[in-house]
Amino acid sequence: MNTRKLKAKLVEKDVSIADLATILNVDKSTVYRKFNKSGEAFTVSDVDKIAKALCLTYNDINEIFFANIVAYYATYERRYKGGINENPITNTYGK
Repeated sequence: MNTRKLKAKLVEKDVSIADLATILNVDKSTVYRKFNKSGEAFTVSDVDKIAKALCLTYNDINEIFFANIVAYYATYERRYKGGINENPITNTYGK
């Protein structure tokens, strides 16, 4: 998870940590713990509530919550499974 981008969106939308705690129906300290774990503790339900409250686009959601996961699996594929070959004509992936 990209905590910096999430914090930037909170500032952009003028949503405080207390507001976010209310949205998630948890205590402020729980929100701080979730941020300190780099978002590992955010559930799918949390992501859904945050996305709706901040009016995030699909691109925002992917960049904030899933960028590290996608990068990890892409690296894994390249390193351990013989690589990812992109077909420039169809813009699809495959061997």
